[in-house]
Amino acid sequence: MDELEFLEIHKPTGESLDLRSWRIQGGVDFQFGVDHAATLPPGASVLILPFDHANPLHACRVDAFRVHYGLDTSVVLVGSYNGQLDDNGARVALQRSDAPTPSEPTFVPYVTEEEFLYDDRASWPSGADGTGRSLQRRAPVFYANLGQAWMSATPTPGTVQFDANVTGDFTGDGVVTGDDIDVLLDAVQTGKDVAYL
Repeated sequence: MDELEFLEIHKPTGESLDLRSWRIQGGVDFQFGVDHAATLPPGASVLILPFDHANPLHACRVDAFRVHYGLDTSVVLVGSYNGQLDDNGARVALQRSDAPTPSEPTFVPYVTEEEFLYDDRASWPSGADGTGRSLQRRAPVFYANLGQAWMSATPTPGTVQFDANVTGDFTGDGVVTGDDIDVLLDAVQTGKDVAYL
């Protein structure tokens, strides 16, 4: 197990998201629950670790993780996930629970919200294969299963900066929302130029 490995879920849009009924499946498995700080405010991230962040026996591991990445206590950590992310590639699926059907009231179905099968071969960036770099999403609107949607970069857990311009994204958060429309309307009304941040 790589003590510095992590998954990051980021909420780029303008409303909070309760992750308590969500899970990650694939190369690693993790189930959010009531014991996790799993409400993501707009613009926030949560880091999923390979060890139990809340276990007092792992306090030194948590401290070492925070020191290595320069994280303060405002960055939310949860864990532990089962399995290991393979440098050569794996499947990662983010799923939310749905309502059981009347015919199977005890079976909880899951809906896949996002899924990708990353690799270290073209068109995927190979720089994250065992080098200490991480795979980072270039913009949230890009289809996650395409290698071009990702870049290899120095890990920046807790801080998300998208590198790709998205048409209509004037606020620089990687998605087009009502805030971008407000910026555009303000520019039209005032006669100012509108530019990407």
